[in-house]
Amino acid sequence: MNTEKLLNSYYKWLKDNTVTEHDHETGWSLISTPFTGMFNDMIEVYIKVVGDRILFSDDGVTVNNLETIGINISKSPSRRRIFDSILVNFGVSFNGLELQADCVLKEFPKRKHLFLEALIGINDMFMLSKENVASVFKDDVEEYLIELGIIYTKDFKFAGVSGIDFNFDFLIAGRNTEKVLRAINYLNKTTLTTFLYAWDDIIITRKRVSKKDVSAIAVVNNEERNIKPEYLDALKIKKADYILWSERKSDENIQKLKEAA
Repeated sequence: MNTEKLLNSYYKWLKDNTVTEHDHETGWSLISTPFTGMFNDMIEVYIKVVGDRILFSDDGVTVNNLETIGINISKSPSRRRIFDSILVNFGVSFNGLELQADCVLKEFPKRKHLFLEALIGINDMFMLSKENVASVFKDDVEEYLIELGIIYTKDFKFAGVSGIDFNFDFLIAGRNTEKVLRAINYLNKTTLTTFLYAWDDIIITRKRVSKKDVSAIAVVNNEERNIKPEYLDALKIKKADYILWSERKSDENIQKLKEAA
């Protein structure tokens, strides 16, 4: 097998499947690449020669596509960190609307390649690792509380009767009541048991310390998978309430949170 021939055939395929268009009025040129984005469409790069430099832009398409599928960069600290790290890695900037870069003419091949890599990386943000998704879901729950105007304390630790400290994602404290919340991105037997054990262990000590009526709510992400009914039944049996993320805007669920605030 001749590796050189294989590479040449790849370069030919790459060139044959790259389409360019030039707008004489604006001076911008479109490069439609054979690489696909999140909607299985072709990733496009816009370039413009200004003096001895070349400007690069995505025309705002990349971030707009993310927002179309519900990924809002500006409202999620975790997503913003991932987004910013991609920009830094590939030397790309974001002006609030579009992704941009520039270089001198002789650096065009490398800069175009890096810009394209950045677009591919950001397009792939909807496919995050489990750890990142869990962190992002917690940010989404926090944004939900902010939208409802609910005052909360984040990452609150409670001492249980066992002597172990347990962390809950949010505490909503009212004059006579408290609600402890945990954002559960994936409700399975392990995460259910962990949550219920923590809740069962802290309820007595927390009531004694706060002298308030204390309750718990699990905010469960059910948008990508079905939740087993027996898991939700187990929460009720242990006197822990829940909010399914797909139903978070219902009057009933909003009232669950606001009655403590």
